[in-house]
Amino acid sequence: MGEAHFNKVSHVPFISASFFEAEKDVWRDSWLLAARCSDLPEPGSFVTLEIKAIATSVVVLRDGKGEFRAYHNVCPHRSGRLFCDRHGKKGAIVCRFHGWSFNLQGRCQAIPEPQLFVGLDKKDIHLKKVNVDTWGGFVFINVAADPAHSLQDYLQG
Repeated sequence: MGEAHFNKVSHVPFISASFFEAEKDVWRDSWLLAARCSDLPEPGSFVTLEIKAIATSVVVLRDGKGEFRAYHNVCPHRSGRLFCDRHGKKGAIVCRFHGWSFNLQGRCQAIPEPQLFVGLDKKDIHLKKVNVDTWGGFVFINVAADPAHSLQDYLQG
């Protein structure tokens, strides 16, 4: 196939790079299936999702009160990955890079060598939340800062 054929094909929506860039906005503001509620049976249970289309990793977990929470799977300090396993259970969230730790509600609990971080108050540090909701025994996430639709409206079409 010649270069002329390639140029024609590259503008076909489902293989076009520009179309894919525009399509990423759909991924960023869609409610995505994350897990079954039963996959997260108790506090500390978690699953991670790699959303390759938008280069994002998200962790969904049950907090200490049994509520579902979701966070971007990166430490706010140096963006180190917090969860490397696909699923499991943890009592706390600890970054392997510098050891910053967070509770299951995403609040910073400890910073090793805090004297190195003058003026930093751990009360102001938390994991970046991802929208989470449930329906019919399933957990859904939406990575948009302010989703265009609630999960209920989204599912109604």
